[in-house]
Amino acid sequence: MESMTVSTARFTQQIAASHRELSDARPALVDWLRDGDVRIGDTLADDIVVIVTELAANVIDHTSSPWVRVDVSTDADRVTVEVTHLGPAESIPPVHAWGRDVEGRRGRGLRMVRALADTVEVLGDDERAAVRCALPVS
Repeated sequence: MESMTVSTARFTQQIAASHRELSDARPALVDWLRDGDVRIGDTLADDIVVIVTELAANVIDHTSSPWVRVDVSTDADRVTVEVTHLGPAESIPPVHAWGRDVEGRRGRGLRMVRALADTVEVLGDDERAAVRCALPVS
């Protein structure tokens, strides 16, 4: 069993909406999850990185937002991931439809996010949208 030392902590990073920027930014999140005060264990850290990567890639591929913001926060019981971008929240498919035909023939990203996270919700208004996911620390 992996040992976990979880403290209340927060990681925030805003990047330009490009796959190169996302690739360049990912190591900072990995370092924070594995080497900082959080130390949540490799399996949960990997799940968080997958969720962030998939949600940010969807922003890059399917919106005209110039940026993507990633917020990850932890406490003793949960890890919360929120990925925000410019654009209307109503443009994000309803969570209950993720993993169906909504994704088309190409991707499985939304299905993976839904499978890994305990809860998934879409937040926002006409100008900004966010997907917030929560995962248990166990």
